[in-house]
Amino acid sequence: MFKRLFGAKKANWKDSRVHLLFLSKFSKPTDPENICNQPYWFDFLPEPPDKVVNRFIKEEMLEEKVYSVEERVMMFSVKDLKDILRGNGLKVSGRKQELIDRINEHDSSLLEASLPEFDHNNLTLAESGKEIVDSFQQKETAEYEAFLDELIALFQAKDTRNAYLLSKEFSEKRKLKEYNQTRPTLETINSPEIWLKTLDIILNCEKIGILHSIDNADFEKFRIAAGLSFLVGKKDLERYGIEDIETGLHFDNATASRMIMFYANRQFELLRAKGNDIKRVVFHSVGGCPICQELDGKTFNIDEAPEIPHKDCTGDKGCRCYYESIWEDLLS
Repeated sequence: MFKRLFGAKKANWKDSRVHLLFLSKFSKPTDPENICNQPYWFDFLPEPPDKVVNRFIKEEMLEEKVYSVEERVMMFSVKDLKDILRGNGLKVSGRKQELIDRINEHDSSLLEASLPEFDHNNLTLAESGKEIVDSFQQKETAEYEAFLDELIALFQAKDTRNAYLLSKEFSEKRKLKEYNQTRPTLETINSPEIWLKTLDIILNCEKIGILHSIDNADFEKFRIAAGLSFLVGKKDLERYGIEDIETGLHFDNATASRMIMFYANRQFELLRAKGNDIKRVVFHSVGGCPICQELDGKTFNIDEAPEIPHKDCTGDKGCRCYYESIWEDLLS
């Protein structure tokens, strides 16, 4: 499955996205064991990682990093530098670079003479490897930007289903980059119902109360930002077009976008509760907002529950309150 997904071909690794991703991990000098021992490479690469490294070295994609004296000096710990200073009767206060400068001013040969045995075996991209990785990353960036443009167009058309399917397809293609992250991806949810319904609320809800001061045209931009954040976790405000919008709100624009997503999540929770015949919910306050704290612990008929995020919340991080279903009603 993984070989087919990433187009991995042993005969021509340059056509294999997973090989190119693996090579890109050496953009900075790195101990190859630290990369090869990551378990996901054994899942996604069609051959052992150490064998791939040896091939890259043989084909002059990778080379051993040769550290200059200056680079090795920077590897001294602050404790080591202070020990050298104390041993020479010098002041030991200051930041790392200040300590280095003080030692050099006292005796410019002292640090070089004190360099420990160097056993690093780090590899980094050779020139030919840099060219291949640069080209690969440019292609990846262009594909991602094209994906975002298509996704935004679907958001604007209120096409929830195709927006979800496009994101799922792209997420599958980029699975390796999302491997082992804590944020749930589209594949980790048992049912697409959560994603589809929540996204539908984001794309079609009326302007929510907490964002009352945002005009309708700007609210649509915040809606797009919320949809992107929900599906792909992107947080580039400039890309959303909301970075410089004056809202008159007491929290920043990134928080304003999140309030739409939180609203959709809370509305989905209410819909699911109604589907389970829940009749009442308890309002729970999060944070120090006095308006929300006054409602904390109060019970409401599910159709009369206050909107969350609460329209009058004064929290500088927005409203993060939530509902709790009262299941005991089902037993009475």
